[in-house]
Amino acid sequence: MLGDCGGSFIAALDVGTTTVRCQIFNSSADTVGAAQKQIRLHYPHPGWVEMKPDEIFADILQVIRNAVETAKIPYAQIKSLGISTQRATFVTWKKDTGECLHNFITWKDLRAREFLNALNASWRMIVSRF
Repeated sequence: MLGDCGGSFIAALDVGTTTVRCQIFNSSADTVGAAQKQIRLHYPHPGWVEMKPDEIFADILQVIRNAVETAKIPYAQIKSLGISTQRATFVTWKKDTGECLHNFITWKDLRAREFLNALNASWRMIVSRF
């Protein structure tokens, strides 16, 4: 039943490589609301794969809002939020302002490939595997 009045719900957010998804679950683990949005990837140079932080944040907010609307529940009934994101995708920011210094560099990005190949072939890495 959608919108169990008086119930508690859990939101699950998945920020993947191609989509942002949110599902709302009731206390019986039934999905009562869901939404998703395609993520826009940026390719500023060959081998570079980035995401713009402001776009991702806006997509996350929109998807959560849409999932809650489809669940027909008030936000106050969501008691927990689980978040899953891409591993090895990162951004750095200014500590004092929170301003991002660059776009997210995704796990698909190849700009460090030569450096990492050399590092993995180094004697220190080979010895550390034993």
